[in-house]
Amino acid sequence: MDWTLIILLFAGCLYLISQNLDLNLKEKQISLLFLAFKIVGGLAFYALYVFYYKVGDSLEFYQEGLIIEEALTNDFRSGLYLLGTASGSCKALTAIWTDQLIQRHFYDADVFSFIKMVGVLLYFGGSTYYQLSLVFALISFLICWLGVVEIKKTEKALSVNSLVLVLIIPSVLIWSSGVSKDNLTFSFGFLLVTLLYGAIKDGFKLRSILMVLFSTIMLVFLKPIFLLIIFVCFVLCVCLKRISCSLGSLLNIIFLFPLSLILLALGSYILVYIYNAEVFEIIHSALQWNQLGQGSSFDIKINAYDSIYIFKYALSALIVGLFRPFLWEVEGSMMFFQALENMFLMGFAFLLFLRNPCGVILKGFANNKAAWFLLFVGLTLLVGVGLSSFNFGALSRYRILGLVCVVASGLVSVHQASSKYRTI
Repeated sequence: MDWTLIILLFAGCLYLISQNLDLNLKEKQISLLFLAFKIVGGLAFYALYVFYYKVGDSLEFYQEGLIIEEALTNDFRSGLYLLGTASGSCKALTAIWTDQLIQRHFYDADVFSFIKMVGVLLYFGGSTYYQLSLVFALISFLICWLGVVEIKKTEKALSVNSLVLVLIIPSVLIWSSGVSKDNLTFSFGFLLVTLLYGAIKDGFKLRSILMVLFSTIMLVFLKPIFLLIIFVCFVLCVCLKRISCSLGSLLNIIFLFPLSLILLALGSYILVYIYNAEVFEIIHSALQWNQLGQGSSFDIKINAYDSIYIFKYALSALIVGLFRPFLWEVEGSMMFFQALENMFLMGFAFLLFLRNPCGVILKGFANNKAAWFLLFVGLTLLVGVGLSSFNFGALSRYRILGLVCVVASGLVSVHQASSKYRTI
């Protein structure tokens, strides 16, 4: 077994933490604790698939990644050609390898891109599924930690503890640490959101631009729809920041925030209308799975396929993305833990509002358009996930970026408004 890549990644994480100038000693210690949590999350993901599920897309990605790795090892030139092959493209030079892939994965551009990434990582080290899980956990930590540092640069008085607490919500920690496309989608999505958060407040810097470009490229390959949602919300909030300069906190909340929601809904409607066929193919596919009534499937009663009906079901989809499964819907141990987590998150939100006057939170939120950006990204992603998920297992994986954005927007708003709660 080759542990070289894992050792290099681990050493690189330790070096970057120790040399970082934006964090104090305590925050560096918290970063090391976060690293330990991510490793535990990766091992938990590994155990979940190996000992509990025993089958699933993660194990399939590993097996197909071995095919890519074998192609690179046997004939590096043809392996490189395979890496450049588009999904569903049958070429004589690569057919010997692509014929071994699961066809639904080969014809899905996002999934095939991820399989190629897995193959490259296997080529450079980590030949077993166990090792590969550790590699993904370390890569995820590094990307997410860079995102934490970016927010810390922007909100210098905000405690790193609170940011790490958001990232170690159990479902977020596990699904963002293992061998899965959702892991990299979350990690690069989180990094991009934090970079754009900083850009809204302080403008772009050269280093930030380079990381934005890299994150954008990765999301183009992994989940283009997430990238589109993030940039639409970013453009909206940049425009709102310019408008709000002449308005006070009260007008921002009473007038500008409702207007922004209307504009966001209008923008979403336009995008759904443009990509009508693709959007409703996803929703229809989810509906077909739900109607099978197997496992943890659920149904939000969509019965019309037209762009305008997206808004009719938006609230139901948001409730699905944020709060389901409810305790009375539990049918297994995994669903029970997810429902329990949802209850704790609702309790935390209620406690946050009780301990902070509503005026404090609203004032902080009204004056921080970057917090609006986090909220808009989170709500839009959660609505989309609620509409397109076919069971509670998929829901818990797909919603993690939206959930983190919504929770982070609340924490940032409280921090922004009152120095009394600067250490939350």
